[in-house]
Amino acid sequence: MSEVKNLWGNINVPSASVPGYVNLMQEQADLLESQTQGLLLGELFQSNKYGVSSYRFDIVAPKLNDYRYTLFLVVAGFYSYPVFLYDRGQYDGPTWENVEMPYDRQMKKDTKRVPLNVNPTQRKLLLPPTYYIEEDSQFESSLAKILQSNSTKEVIRILLEKSQSVFT
Repeated sequence: MSEVKNLWGNINVPSASVPGYVNLMQEQADLLESQTQGLLLGELFQSNKYGVSSYRFDIVAPKLNDYRYTLFLVVAGFYSYPVFLYDRGQYDGPTWENVEMPYDRQMKKDTKRVPLNVNPTQRKLLLPPTYYIEEDSQFESSLAKILQSNSTKEVIRILLEKSQSVFT
């Protein structure tokens, strides 16, 4: 029996890594919870389909029956960059309803593995991105604009106000 020739050469398998922008979004989700004393949560969902990774950042109000408000979306191709960042504050209304991912994956803080939850709705991403991003520093500054925007502050104010008025 002849030996199989390895025509591939040595293949180095890198350790799993998460793009810097995913870590930054998760950090901001954690900060939202701590700064609002748990009244609001930040949750990050991931979808992977046809070589495209999508991330959805939701603000969740646990005292309001886990009401969710999608604050922004990030869409990336095969490589970490470039990415498209969609700011809901720029597209609110019926148009925003066309922006949804067919498959959601909730990012877990303590592990790199992510469970799959199939979403039966399949809509198309029809809007032009708010930001076209080519590097981590550009992502950070663009995300800061969204998180510090008047529309985001208004959403947080309303959700906090409503959450604090709920009888426990």
